[in-house]
Amino acid sequence: MATVICYGDESGIHDEAPVFVFAGWIAPQDEWTRFVPRWRDALQNAGLAEGVPFHMTDFESGRRAFDGWTADRRRALITSLVDILVSTNAFGCGMVVDRERARTLGVGGEWFASEPYTAAFPLFQSHCVFRAGAFLDGDLCIDFVMDRQQTFGHAMRTIHDHQRDKSNPISERTGSLEFESAADNPPLQAADLLAFELRKETEARRVQPIRPARRSWLRLYATNRIAMYDATDEARSLGLLLHQKYAMDGGIMMRLGKKPGTSKKVFVKRA
Repeated sequence: MATVICYGDESGIHDEAPVFVFAGWIAPQDEWTRFVPRWRDALQNAGLAEGVPFHMTDFESGRRAFDGWTADRRRALITSLVDILVSTNAFGCGMVVDRERARTLGVGGEWFASEPYTAAFPLFQSHCVFRAGAFLDGDLCIDFVMDRQQTFGHAMRTIHDHQRDKSNPISERTGSLEFESAADNPPLQAADLLAFELRKETEARRVQPIRPARRSWLRLYATNRIAMYDATDEARSLGLLLHQKYAMDGGIMMRLGKKPGTSKKVFVKRA
C-alpha cells in the first residue's frame, strides 16, 4: 500500500470567527520533496530572510515579517505561491464548520460551535481518506502532519488512535500522526494558506449580497483538485448521541474563551 502525506492546518479557532476550517494538501513524498525548495525560493525572492515562514494571517494584516509591504509586493508573493500550488501534483481537502449555524442545531451544535477543533478533526481525516482514491491512483495510506500546537494535541492523538482502530472502516488507510513546526515545514505553510482562503470564501457566502471570491481562491479552486465538505449538519447526529448524557448529567463540558491557549472547559448546565 502506497503512503501519501497530508499536511493540515486550521483557521477560525478564535471565538469571534463565525466559521472554522480544517484544510490540507495531500501528495506523495517525492512531490513534497520537489515542492519545498520552490516554496522557500519564492519566499526568499520576495525578500523574506532565510528561515522566515509564510503565515497567512500575518501576511493579510501586514504584521511581523510583512510589516510595511506595499500592495504590489504582497500581490507578487501570493501570486508566486499560488502558482507553485497550482503546478504541484497535490490535492486539497477542506472541512468546514459554520459555528453560528451550528448553535441553532441543539446540544450537538453547541458542542460543535464551542469545540470545533475536536469536532472537525476526525471528519477531516475521514474526508481525506475517502477523497484520496478519487485524486490519486493506487491503494493508499495517508500519514498526517499537523501544525504544532499545545491545546488540542492530546485530544487529536486520542481521536487519531480511534481512527486507526481495527473496527473503524478507514483504519487501514489511516497512517501516522505527527505535529511539526510550520516555520520548518513549507507544506504546513501551504496548508495554512488553503485553510485561510477556504474560511474567507465560506464567510463571504454567508452574507448577502455574497462578497466576490478572492483571486487566490478562484485560482486554486479552478484546478478541480480541492474537495470541500460542510460538516455543520453532522452536529444533528452528534446531538442524538449527546442528548442522553446531557439529560443525565444536567449539562455538558465545553471549552469557552476567546484564546485557545487559555480557554478552559467549564460545565454548561442544561437550560
